[in-house]
Amino acid sequence: MLYFFILLALCMLTKMQICTKGIDKEYIAKDNTQVIKGAFILIVFMSHIRGYAAFESQGDLFCIKVLNYIGQLMVAMFLFYGGYGVFEAVKSKGKSYIDNFGKKRIGKVWLDFASAVLIFLAVDAVLGKSYSAKHILLSFTGWTSIGNSNWYMFAIFTLYIFTFVIFKFLWKNKTAALTAMTICSFGYIFMMSKVKEYWWSDTYLCYVLGMWYSFFKTKIEEAFEKNIIAYYISTIAVIVFYFLTKDFCTDKVWGGNIIAVFFCLSIVFVTMKIRFKNKLIMWCGENLFWIYILQRLPMMIFTELGLNVYNVYIFFVLSFISTVLLTIGAKRAKRLLP
Repeated sequence: MLYFFILLALCMLTKMQICTKGIDKEYIAKDNTQVIKGAFILIVFMSHIRGYAAFESQGDLFCIKVLNYIGQLMVAMFLFYGGYGVFEAVKSKGKSYIDNFGKKRIGKVWLDFASAVLIFLAVDAVLGKSYSAKHILLSFTGWTSIGNSNWYMFAIFTLYIFTFVIFKFLWKNKTAALTAMTICSFGYIFMMSKVKEYWWSDTYLCYVLGMWYSFFKTKIEEAFEKNIIAYYISTIAVIVFYFLTKDFCTDKVWGGNIIAVFFCLSIVFVTMKIRFKNKLIMWCGENLFWIYILQRLPMMIFTELGLNVYNVYIFFVLSFISTVLLTIGAKRAKRLLP
């Protein structure tokens, strides 16, 4: 695990570019955000695989400490960039985007998720695992799991539904729509904190934060371009607030969301000056969904075969290679569909 972590760090740093004048105007362009997402999905992979094998070397234990420190923040930027991208599309495409949101966004993501659930069901059947009919049906919403990652998908589905319904009625008044999204997000966090574990909602505000950032983006960029000192002060401030909240916010749900907000802003502001470029990591960001949803399959299978006990490093490498191959296969299979 340590070598994988070092390799990821080297890939991020070797082609890193620093903007010396003003801010990088492409800091939140799709290619640049894909690299950030790619890095975090690889961190998610490391986080998930430690649940299947005992990594006990000093280097691995150090990596686990880092993963524990990052915690749920490893998915925060997925939500932030998701909310940002949706609101950017609303601004540029207007009502037509919202009208098609149910089919092209909610429907598309759900069909991909449902196909992955079916694959897990097939593997579970081969491995001799069984679930109740109710459990299986709920797994298609993300409320329950049949071995797959699920809480994040349930959060995405609810956020997309909120987006579709709210903007369907309030798309002309974007301030009102964003306010309604914020209220619904707070409501979701409150309700889920009562019925599910903290990680179901402790980064939920990142999506609506991304929307609000898109709303104010032009003003923020203009302020930083006119006064670069304001940029440095703001960047230092959000980083300091991130570490302060990380150390002092003990509430895992509401405190977790506050920490996540400052974490996202820290990443965004830092990328205004530093651009990370790596095609392999960008590919991971472009295929985030499939890597995220399929990575547990090889982990489950190789665990059943005892490979995680035989050699954790072979288990790690084969799980990663298999995840990449499954991702490529899923993409090709999807192209063949009408």
